[in-house]
Amino acid sequence: MLVAKSRPHVEMLAYPRRVLLPGDPGDVPVRGRPVYFALLSLTVCLTGAAAASGAPLSWHSANVPTVASRPAPPLARNADHVRIGDVDKTGPRPVVRVPRPAAAPVRLPAKPVAPRPTGWVPRGTGMWIHEWPKTMRGNAQLVVRRARAFGITTLYLRTGTRKGGFDGAPQLRALLAATRGTQIQVVPWDFPTLENPRADALRLARAARYHAGGTGKPQIHAVAPDIETPSEGARSSSARVNLYLRTLRSLLPPGTSILSTVPWPSEQRRGRFPYAVVARHSDALMPMTYWYSRNPASVTAFSVRWLRQFHRPVLPVGQGYDSKVDASYLPHSNQPHEIGLFMRAARLSRVPGVSVWSWQTSGSAQWRALAAYRHAFSPPQARPHPRTGHQPVAGSQPPQPGFRQRHRKIPT
Repeated sequence: MLVAKSRPHVEMLAYPRRVLLPGDPGDVPVRGRPVYFALLSLTVCLTGAAAASGAPLSWHSANVPTVASRPAPPLARNADHVRIGDVDKTGPRPVVRVPRPAAAPVRLPAKPVAPRPTGWVPRGTGMWIHEWPKTMRGNAQLVVRRARAFGITTLYLRTGTRKGGFDGAPQLRALLAATRGTQIQVVPWDFPTLENPRADALRLARAARYHAGGTGKPQIHAVAPDIETPSEGARSSSARVNLYLRTLRSLLPPGTSILSTVPWPSEQRRGRFPYAVVARHSDALMPMTYWYSRNPASVTAFSVRWLRQFHRPVLPVGQGYDSKVDASYLPHSNQPHEIGLFMRAARLSRVPGVSVWSWQTSGSAQWRALAAYRHAFSPPQARPHPRTGHQPVAGSQPPQPGFRQRHRKIPT
């Protein structure tokens, strides 16, 4: 332990070893250093005696000068020329706070948006039925016989109106019974005016929940709401269309597809008609590519290409009637040529299926075109099950082999 000199206001500090050597240019002369060692020895003896006797240690009782209790002044920064009593006059260094680099935000990988599970989608060719009494005189057996002869796989049947409600139950029952054992599917369709979206949705949902009596009769796999523009008498705002389709989805049986029929996206309709809202709640989009005085191939190809941005299957509906019937100021249509352009454009666009509006207005040209393109959109037909004789649904996957069939030994 070091003690202070007798000179006032001078304290002994812990200094480097070289300061104690003779000839050191320090403030303490060489001749005074033996006195320090003597005081140091006396201090050590007194400390030992006090510790042995258990008496409290008091520096003042031994008349020994005490070491100053105040903190020692800071040393100069140049350690090679440290002197006793030197004080760092430059002052404390300013504390410079170096900001830590901001941690990079942890970005979790974006959860992939799973596409909407697509339900059953028609494949091949289809025909729309508007007026049942004018369709083969209302005979369901004749309707199915003609459809099979021309390769039609889907029949779209009107089942209700705003005034009549769900009034298509008799036709639906007869047509479902006639299609038993065939690959023809029946899809109910309805024209919602959207004045009361919930009532419109309930009317079409009743058709989807209809079950024909008997064992093994086909059931409904999809519905086709015909969502029109205000010029056709529908209040097709985004809010009303959204309410209608959401209500319809909640009322449909599980697994029933919504095939929304929409006008083709012309320059007047893009940005006005709620295509995105319709696609959000639909399993497929069916644009009515009625070309009138335009090129059928251009209207069809553009409709398919533009609507594919919504990531839904697109199934165009062709114009099966003379343009002058709907617009008297237009010339008569060259129907054999126009329906051929429509079919070729749809095939080049690689759509899963097409249909024609409608049975009542289609002539021989439309029926011949349907027969000519009967295999252009249909997938390979699956064979019936060898044991049960079950005929798979058109557009569905064939039955997968069982465990024994997959792992049977192949003879070499």
